[in-house]
Amino acid sequence: MKMKLIALMLALVLVGMLSSCGLTVPRPDIKEGRFDFSITYELNGETKTFSAVYVCEFAGTSWALEGGDYTRDWKDHVEGNYTGDNYSAIIGASEDGGDITLFFGVYPSYFMGDSTGDRGVPGPSLYITYPEDEDGGTRLVSDPTELEEVYGVKIISYEYDAPIENKFTVFDFN
Repeated sequence: MKMKLIALMLALVLVGMLSSCGLTVPRPDIKEGRFDFSITYELNGETKTFSAVYVCEFAGTSWALEGGDYTRDWKDHVEGNYTGDNYSAIIGASEDGGDITLFFGVYPSYFMGDSTGDRGVPGPSLYITYPEDEDGGTRLVSDPTELEEVYGVKIISYEYDAPIENKFTVFDFN
């Protein structure tokens, strides 16, 4: 009887440990995707289009400090030859020395069908950053009206591939 009780206790402890270490976070059936997007904008009276491929890949789970729970993680990047980072491209310079930046507005949870990171439908935006001033601060201009009227830059249209329909299952170790 003592051995059965010890075995039952060990089983309960093991189940408790496994349920708290991220194994109960559902994994996506589709783990990676590629999504075309294009953004047409006007800069100083000239219409231009930025096109690229957004790549998303499931990266496992991690502990979220703010929520105190495990969450799904995604790796992502934009394929292309441009100056910027994974989320934006520098498309020009203002007359007063600022970098005009096109923000893509993409994020992996949307495209990979993961509603836990729901921030709505993605969309691009523009902003201008200026070099640090003497106080070490950076000035940012992001108001669409000011960008169009003062700096001659605006987004005309954009198109993103549709997100995938994904299923999420527990204990998928593939």
